[in-house]
Amino acid sequence: MEAAPLEDTVRLREYLGVLWKRKWSVVAFILIGLFAAYFFTQKETRQFTSTINVVVTNPLAQVGQGGPPNMISERSLVFSQPVSQCATLLLKNPSLNHLGANLDQLCSAKSLSTVVVTPGLKQGLTVIVPTGSSVLTISKISPHKKLSEDTAQAFALSYVHYKVSTALASLDAQRAPLLARKVVVDKAIAATQASINTLLAAVPPNVPALTAALQQRSTLESENAQISQQLFALSPTKLTSPTIVAPATIPLKPSKPNKLLNLAVGLFVGLALGIGQAFMREHLDDRLRTGIDLAGSAQAPVLAVIPGASLLRRFSRKKRELATRDRPASRQAEAFRSLRTGVIVAQTQGDVKTILLSSPNQDVSWTAANLAVILADADKRVILVSANLRSPRIHTYFDLDNDAGLSSVLSGDAKLLDAFRKQDIQNLRILRSGPVPSNPGEMLQSDQMRELLAELRSVADFIILDSSPVLSVADATTLSTLVDGVILVGDARRTTRSETAQASRQLNQVGAPLLGAVLVNYDPRKARARASARTYYGYPDEHRYRVGAGPVPGFSTNGQGAAGEEHAITGSGQESAP
Repeated sequence: MEAAPLEDTVRLREYLGVLWKRKWSVVAFILIGLFAAYFFTQKETRQFTSTINVVVTNPLAQVGQGGPPNMISERSLVFSQPVSQCATLLLKNPSLNHLGANLDQLCSAKSLSTVVVTPGLKQGLTVIVPTGSSVLTISKISPHKKLSEDTAQAFALSYVHYKVSTALASLDAQRAPLLARKVVVDKAIAATQASINTLLAAVPPNVPALTAALQQRSTLESENAQISQQLFALSPTKLTSPTIVAPATIPLKPSKPNKLLNLAVGLFVGLALGIGQAFMREHLDDRLRTGIDLAGSAQAPVLAVIPGASLLRRFSRKKRELATRDRPASRQAEAFRSLRTGVIVAQTQGDVKTILLSSPNQDVSWTAANLAVILADADKRVILVSANLRSPRIHTYFDLDNDAGLSSVLSGDAKLLDAFRKQDIQNLRILRSGPVPSNPGEMLQSDQMRELLAELRSVADFIILDSSPVLSVADATTLSTLVDGVILVGDARRTTRSETAQASRQLNQVGAPLLGAVLVNYDPRKARARASARTYYGYPDEHRYRVGAGPVPGFSTNGQGAAGEEHAITGSGQESAP
């Protein structure tokens, strides 16, 4: 058996992933469809159907007139005016509405000439002709059981009577001249016989006259025999009347509403609407769900995908936690090790030391702090700089005050060594943001900031800076021109693809050295199925970015990055950024 193409398999998995992600809304539409079908079924008036079968024949077939019946014409005949008039009379005279009743007088031409068909009599009346059959199936649907039975049988009897009476009228029309001629011939035979008797009694007999009389009688008798033969051939006894198979019966169960059919239709409509709205919402959903979304929007390789936490853990936290410090065996910490690998490789190939973390619209303090901790764990001398001078948060993760820091150093109110604060993690130094200044944008683009970064670069392996969101203020764009590399952080819960693309464009316009992107708060249960069919790593060569004199690799699936991605996708008990 030939295997399905990979592209088709991936597309099918994507479709199934969309449906699984939106499964509850699909289920809701199905339930709405079933409820609507049930409500419609309960409100719909019950209808009863009675059916009767008539075997159609050509009554004149035995007399050699006409061929097989045309079933389309016979079906139309049931709805004809004479049949409907006769059925109206039968319904008014229920004692005659049975098989074997003589309808010649009731439905005579004279009686029908004054009959007005009951309004709505043919409503709900259907006549079905099975393919290749000579049977008419006459059905009547009505809210009343007895009425459906009586109407179906009345139309069947009226149809049969009309066919027979029409055939008899045709025979009578053909027999009438023959009967009239027979009367004339019989009289002529009688007169000729009287002449013969007279000639026989004469003495002497008149032979020539007697011979002529005998010959005339023979001719008349021969003609009479022919007429009798023709009349016999047109005898009404040779008519083959249509046959009613069995009388109509009173239906025991309603034919409408059809509960199973209505529920099936409701299920189908609900499922179709549910699937349609699922794909429509997916198409309109602009949020970052997977690394593929982030890579495409940022036009940069995805360095790591950080899983999110369960709702229980997020709401039960009593302090600001760092996964790399407080839960080093967690899936989040493992994902940050993947990010660390990418950063170290970038340093070895591009002399990357100062790294700025920013986001299109979210605070990145948690991500920056975790990256600094995990780099320090790898025996790297790390300085974590809280460069978000508008709403600083780095100090809260290390239980530090914020009375002095970067803003104090840049304004000349404090020396650099005095702005650092000790904490328990070896190899990690933290430069807090300090008091919020009135001119943070001017401070970050000052010469003092450039000199400060150069000084820090000479004493540390890595300088990790967080910053304000790219799209909110110009701080991140300004700082991006002073560092060796920029990592764009996207939040799977809050960041949209359009925001990410706009932030990436702004950074590229100022020539920012974009190392890659990181997706936080990733939830594999809500991600699209295509994320499991394609890797987040291995971005095309044309999307690699240059930092300084050398290219920064696209971080292919070789190495720890792929392993970290696998943990992020398949791991249980995910934990979250604040």
